[in-house]
Parts: sequence; C-alpha cells; structure tokens
Amino acid sequence: MIIGAVADIHGNFDALACALGRHPEVPLWICVGDLASRTGEYPEPEKPLHWIKGNNEDFDRIAEWQSGAPQPRLHLCGHHHRFSETVREGVRSVCIDRINRSCLLIDAGTMEYRKIDQ
Repeated sequence: MIIGAVADIHGNFDALACALGRHPEVPLWICVGDLASRTGEYPEPEKPLHWIKGNNEDFDRIAEWQSGAPQPRLHLCGHHHRFSETVREGVRSVCIDRINRSCLLIDAGTMEYRKIDQ
C-alpha cells in the first residue's frame, strides 16, 4: 500500500485537494503538521487524512525509543517549509515541503518514499 504525506498546508486547502486528486491510487494520506488556516478552519478532504499537531515533538515517544522500544524506520516532519533528508540516530528523517511545492508517496511495507513535485 502507498501512503501519501504532506506538510505545512496552512489553510491552502485548494493545493491539498489538488495533491490528493493527482494521486487517485493513494488511499490514505498523513499531514505532519500545520494543517489549519489562520482562522482555525480545517479541510474536508475526499480521502482519509490523518494529521499531527504542528510544531510539537513527542518527548515521551523519544524516551521510549531510547529505552529499547521498537526503533522507527522513517521520521517525517514539516515546519521547515522546505524538503530535506538527513539521518538522525540511525533513522531516516525527511522534512516535507509546503503543500504547494511537493508531497511524498510512501510504500507502507518498505518505508521507501518518492517525492512528487506539485
């Protein structure tokens, strides 16, 4: 299964709809932060979209990883408003562009991804 990933929508729901519409084969999407508009509105997308509150880290989860819990295979983030790839503590870390620039399609089995420029 392929999973779509977007970030930093900041209320640009037209760009979100366009990204989802260009990839009808993707059944599920995630947004790694900053989904709402400045007025607090949220989209009503045609496909399932799961999202994470922007600009927060889950420090409890980081503590679990350090205590020997299963290690993540891919870390996704937004907030930087540009695409970047790094490795942190052995885990691939990908910062996703703003929604009007690109999105990711992720293979749920392998965690390999493909960047799609908008």
